[in-house]
Amino acid sequence: MINRDNFFTADPDLRVKEINKMLENEALPDIAKSLGIPYSTFLKEMTRGDYVYIKRENKYFKFIRDTNDKLIDKKVSRPIIFSPKSPV
Repeated sequence: MINRDNFFTADPDLRVKEINKMLENEALPDIAKSLGIPYSTFLKEMTRGDYVYIKRENKYFKFIRDTNDKLIDKKVSRPIIFSPKSPV
């Protein structure tokens, strides 16, 4: 069981696993409160290890970064390059 003492030192993967279990019965603000951690601090700490909260699923998931900056247009099989100036 996770508590205030080990929340900050726990491996992010294990911490997310525990918090996701808690989310089955409690809301995020209630979990933060039960741990004695300010809600904003709780949310910031939960992003360590590249985790994101998906509200629709009510759980944290690992964010996978795509190192490829190009998207492929499957209809014409050519890369689509997005730049800040190009309309999308």
